[in-house]
Amino acid sequence: MSGRDSAHRDAAAAPRVDVLVIGGGPAGAATSVALARRGRSVTLVARPPGRGPRLGETVPAGIVTTLARLGLWRAFLADGHLPSAGTVACWGGLTPFERDALFDPYGCGWHLDRARFEATLLATAEDAGVDVRAGTVRDCTPDGDGWTVRVTGPLPATVRAGWVADASGRAARVARTRGAGRLRCDRLVGLARFARTPDGGEDTDTRTVVEATEAGWWYVAPLPGGRAVAVLFTDADLLPRDPGGRTRCWTDLLATTRLARDRLGGASDLSPLRAAPADSGVLAPPCGRRWVAVGDAAQTWDPLSGRGIATAMASAPAAAEVLVARHPDTVALDCYARQVRDVFGAYLRERAVQYGRERRWVHSPFWQRRAGVLRLGAPPRSTGRTGPSARSSTAGAEGAA
Repeated sequence: MSGRDSAHRDAAAAPRVDVLVIGGGPAGAATSVALARRGRSVTLVARPPGRGPRLGETVPAGIVTTLARLGLWRAFLADGHLPSAGTVACWGGLTPFERDALFDPYGCGWHLDRARFEATLLATAEDAGVDVRAGTVRDCTPDGDGWTVRVTGPLPATVRAGWVADASGRAARVARTRGAGRLRCDRLVGLARFARTPDGGEDTDTRTVVEATEAGWWYVAPLPGGRAVAVLFTDADLLPRDPGGRTRCWTDLLATTRLARDRLGGASDLSPLRAAPADSGVLAPPCGRRWVAVGDAAQTWDPLSGRGIATAMASAPAAAEVLVARHPDTVALDCYARQVRDVFGAYLRERAVQYGRERRWVHSPFWQRRAGVLRLGAPPRSTGRTGPSARSSTAGAEGAA
């Protein structure tokens, strides 16, 4: 028997499920739970946990509605995430202002133990009847009335599915093979370092710090277990290209801040610098014949919104409406695509308002690029000031300090 005949035989004998979800993050897990509780058979393929802590550490208080809808609220509370008392920001002027969680109708936000959070989501999916598999999707091939998918990992398998939910993050691995492309609005990147804090007791200030500087903006937050994270957000082309240069840039720019520097004061055991994309973008189209992109695969938001994880999870019910269809439904797909566009358009308008409040550095490339509502399309061209531009721009930040 030839290799091709053997492959056809294996595919024909493979188990068939209603939906295959690719990606074990918040969006993939939430979509799996929503589908399983609507009586659909679901297989979820999640990559084994990577090395080091995950970025995406804080969620807003309003996430309680999504967690409760999925039956996850009690499990979430039992996981020991750190309540956030609010935000203190230096944005638009020298005087810090506070947003206290006391005045939020949903209560406090949360600083996540990200690994535990995702483990709980996957455990909830398994409890709901989802077949959760650790592995990587190597081939995802349309087979007429669905898909044939080859999964590699500890337990290699071939799975046949009627629909695919692409929750593979910004990579949108399946969607890209179907001709979808990601429209980016900027080149925002986050440079993060984790640290040990001198105390982790009841007296710890659990507020999130946000501080604008000429080169970008900073985010500093405590984490469960006596840890903290500090992230510089700026455009990738405004940074040195080599890792050593980026680490020096991060250190030099932190020294020019007020709130971020003070909040991180006393921290020890700084981790190596980690870079992660943080650009705003949307997939076009976000769905097609027998596939739907969910969460970051469909759209990504600037971390300034503070709602990346919450938005990714909230997209699960809308995606489930399409995925419960037994046959391709053009109306449902069109409705989903329109909803993704509308949500992303509203986000861009809100984003313009938030960045528009900071007008101290009108000649800074970073802030010039954020003047007005961003348009979808190619990212801005390099200014030709790669590397030195970020370091030279610290003068304005020093003046603000």
